[in-house]
Amino acid sequence: MNRFFQIGEISQFFDVPASTLRYWEDKGVLHPEKGSENRYREYTVEDLMTISDVIFYKNLGLQLKDLCSMDSFLLKSSLNWSSNKKCSHIEWRS
Repeated sequence: MNRFFQIGEISQFFDVPASTLRYWEDKGVLHPEKGSENRYREYTVEDLMTISDVIFYKNLGLQLKDLCSMDSFLLKSSLNWSSNKKCSHIEWRS
């Protein structure tokens, strides 16, 4: 049995605004499932690991654009981003 988490639970657990999680989803960093009945985002344990990794690297001072330009091993295995979703559509901020 898989355990799913809702955006509010994840937001509270990681102390990250729900809007940030939605932004990361919009930019292709996260890929939560949508519930069949209510269409709510359902985050898996794998999603939690991805969020944890992104928060870790952001706390080191890296931005999403920096994460996207890192070694492909990191992008594919640690953050579970597919090679065709390499953040090409993220707005770069100075």
